[in-house]
Amino acid sequence: MNNRIDAIYARQSVDKKDSISIESQIEFCKYELKGGNCKEYTDKGYSGKNTDRPKFQELVRDIKRGLIAKVVVYKLDRISRSILDFANMMELFQQYNVEFVSSTEKFDTSTPMGRAMLNICIVFAQLERETIQKDEAANIRLIFEMYAQPTTSYGDITRYFAEQGILFHGKELIRPTLAQMLRNPVYVQADLDVYEFFKSQGTVIVNDVADFTGMNGCYLYQGRDVKASKKNDLKDQMLVLAPHEGIVPSDTWLTCRKKLMNNMKIQSARKATHTWLAGKIKCGNCGYALMSIYNPSGKQYLRCTKRLDNKSCPGCGKIITSELEAVVYQQMVKKLASYKTLTGKKKAAKANPKITALQVELAHVDSEIEKLVDSLTGANNVLFSYVNVKIAELDGRKQELLARIAELTVEAISPEQVSQISGYLDTWENVSFDDKRRVVDLMITTIAATSDSLNITWKI
Repeated sequence: MNNRIDAIYARQSVDKKDSISIESQIEFCKYELKGGNCKEYTDKGYSGKNTDRPKFQELVRDIKRGLIAKVVVYKLDRISRSILDFANMMELFQQYNVEFVSSTEKFDTSTPMGRAMLNICIVFAQLERETIQKDEAANIRLIFEMYAQPTTSYGDITRYFAEQGILFHGKELIRPTLAQMLRNPVYVQADLDVYEFFKSQGTVIVNDVADFTGMNGCYLYQGRDVKASKKNDLKDQMLVLAPHEGIVPSDTWLTCRKKLMNNMKIQSARKATHTWLAGKIKCGNCGYALMSIYNPSGKQYLRCTKRLDNKSCPGCGKIITSELEAVVYQQMVKKLASYKTLTGKKKAAKANPKITALQVELAHVDSEIEKLVDSLTGANNVLFSYVNVKIAELDGRKQELLARIAELTVEAISPEQVSQISGYLDTWENVSFDDKRRVVDLMITTIAATSDSLNITWKI
């Protein structure tokens, strides 16, 4: 293995003013190698859509023969513009202990960060290999065909599939899942119309326009600078062609996407009505969230969201929002009364070692996220999307830790906090909406309610 050599790979599809020549690519790579000996593999006149290139295949064969120690390229997309092809090469490099360096991007598998990113690529490759089943594809096409009709609503679609007993990944189709599916370009047969749509929205498109042939689906990735309204605002998100074929014609998909965007504009113009119990109240029958809405007489009351989706839950019965708020308020007053006693104050003063342990882990997770974010300075769009996968995983764990800490925090509540919350409860009518929600969040995990029952899960 000591006799292995370094390799430079360069590719140029066509000669263009804005494209770097193979000769210039090689010079960049040689600078990276600091003048060491190497073998050059060059493919001129070949696209990056796939890896069916003579010199690239020769490089692969030499790697498998154990001849190559390191591969250097000018940019990552010289390997391939397909994420799956690129990830497969990362697996090959790891299998044969070959280092990989992009001379103009921060990607070097000889460094700890580079190896971490390599592992992310391999995990991502495993996800990319998942395919859409044929029977599911037919149902997905039907969803888009139904929603493309001007008068069809979310409820019409979820109700239809509930009545037919059709599940998606073993679960009933609900509105949030349906909305996510309709927004996802993974299903579209991406052609020039799709390219122009995303370009008009300010989306960063990784692939060349010529690659949008109406065959492949797309992946849409959220970058660091994406706005909070990412469901509707596509600016600065990244679009890349997927390795699998799309299943929904572009005209149908675009009709649905534009309908969604128009609906979002209409909804954002409405003044939302809320209850300070929002996020805590669940249906006592099915466990789905209760939504506070108005009836024709103008009174606010609660409805089961699953009942609204497809009528598969009998619902929570008649619950007037203000009446439930009054009952929950009285229960909070009663619950906090025990903390005003001497025993309660002693309990409140005790430190909780579980919280300390969780806070230590939270700090570690925050540190890992920060390292990954810092490593992305100057990285290309494809690499950026890979690292986002890992960041998303870490952020998921962070949210779990924050939720657990919140659950345990009131168990270690201080006498001062007891006094503060008590003060809020004593002047509840004058407390702001947001402060009411904070008090509820400190005291309560969930509220399961029907017109006949109430079950509060306390944090204290």
